[in-house]
Amino acid sequence: MRRRFPYFCSIQTEGGQHVCSATLLAPRLVLTSAFCVSPLGGVPDPRVACGAGVMQAARTIVNPKYEAATFRNDIAMVELNESAHSTPIGGTIAGFNYEADGKTTFTILGCGVGCGSNQLRQASVPLQAYSVCNAPSAYAGAVVDPDMFCAGPLDGSVDSCSGDSGGPAIDMKGSSNPRDQRQAGIISWGAGCARPGFPGVYTRLDTYESFIYNEGYCGCTTTGLSGAADTAPQGCSAEVELQEREAGTALSESSDGPGTWCYVVDPERCTHSIPSQLFAGAALAPCTTNRTLGA
Repeated sequence: MRRRFPYFCSIQTEGGQHVCSATLLAPRLVLTSAFCVSPLGGVPDPRVACGAGVMQAARTIVNPKYEAATFRNDIAMVELNESAHSTPIGGTIAGFNYEADGKTTFTILGCGVGCGSNQLRQASVPLQAYSVCNAPSAYAGAVVDPDMFCAGPLDGSVDSCSGDSGGPAIDMKGSSNPRDQRQAGIISWGAGCARPGFPGVYTRLDTYESFIYNEGYCGCTTTGLSGAADTAPQGCSAEVELQEREAGTALSESSDGPGTWCYVVDPERCTHSIPSQLFAGAALAPCTTNRTLGA
C-alpha cells in the first residue's frame, strides 16, 4: 500500500508514537492539519516518517488564523531537516470544481492509532453538498464554505477516525502515478467516527493555495538547504543578497532595502524564484513573500 502512496507520512512524537497523518508536498515539506502540530494540543516539533526515512521538524508553520474551537483554517506545514527519499504528491488542487452528485469521490488515507509498515489503509468517500453537511440534523452550519467540505456515505459505513487527522483526501485524476494525483483536502474533524448522518469534515485546500505557496514552497529555508543544494545561509540576510549579486544573479531592487532575499525551501514549485548563480539547484525569492500569511 505504501508503494502506491509514497507521499503518505506519519507525524510522530519524539519517542516514535504515531499521532497524526500528513502528505509529502516536496522533498523537505509536509502538509498536515494545524490540530496535529499546534501548541494547542498537538506536537509542535514532531518527528516525521515518510517511506523508510525518519526526519525531524526544522520549522512548523501553523496557519495563524487557525481556530481550535471551530477547526477553521485547520492547516499546517512542516519543513524537514533533510530531504525525504519518497515521491511527493503531484500538488494540491487549484480550484474546487466538483459536484456533489454521488459520483465525485475522494480517496482518503490513514492508519488509525498505529502506523506500521503494513497498516496504511485507503477508502473512497463521496463528496456531500453543503446543504447536506449543514442540515439541522447534521452539522447545523459548522461546515464553513469555502474553508471546509464534507465527504462520506451518509450511512456512516466509511470514515476516517483517530490517528487519521492531517492525512489527505485525494483526487486520483484517474492515475496510479503519484505525480498526477492532487490533494483536495486534509482530514480535519467530525462528530465521532462513522456516525450515520455525519460525514467526515475536511480542510478545503484550494482556499489555502497562497498559504501553501508563499509559506511552504517559497518559504525561507531554516536549514540552509534550498532544494537539494546546501547554501548554508538561512533566512533573510544582507550576506545572501550581496554574494548572489556579486555572482551575477539578477535580483531586482526591493523597496524593503538590502537583505530582503532568501533561499527558498522548494525551487521547483516556487515558480517565481530566481535560480542561484552560486549554488546549483538553489533559488531565491523576496522575503516579503514569506510574510504573506493567512488563507
